[in-house]
Amino acid sequence: GMLGKACRTLQSSGIAPNDETTWQLLKAKNPSSDIPIIPNVHTSSVSLDSNFDIGAVLRSFPRDTAAGPSGLRIQHLLDVASVHLPTPITSSLREVVNLLVSGKAPQAVSTFMAGGRLVAL
Repeated sequence: GMLGKACRTLQSSGIAPNDETTWQLLKAKNPSSDIPIIPNVHTSSVSLDSNFDIGAVLRSFPRDTAAGPSGLRIQHLLDVASVHLPTPITSSLREVVNLLVSGKAPQAVSTFMAGGRLVAL
């Protein structure tokens, strides 16, 4: 990983104190909001076909791309994609992307798809 980059950041000015002032500053910089109302748009014709190279998209991410809230990193997907499986991971990823762009994914997944963790530094 990029441990050197992380260590330099931590050593630069330390970690912010775990107190109410820090919490209020974080909330001011990252205000919460209501879940947006998504218009009912017909998107069933939008999808990735089997010729779309998901692997190329995964390889295009910078090496130090941060993990999402689940801890999943692009490197995890690349590692799984390099293993011979009965159903290639790229096919499954294409199905997930098609589900998302069709607008048929459950609303409960939105927090995991567009959320993040905040660490006060």
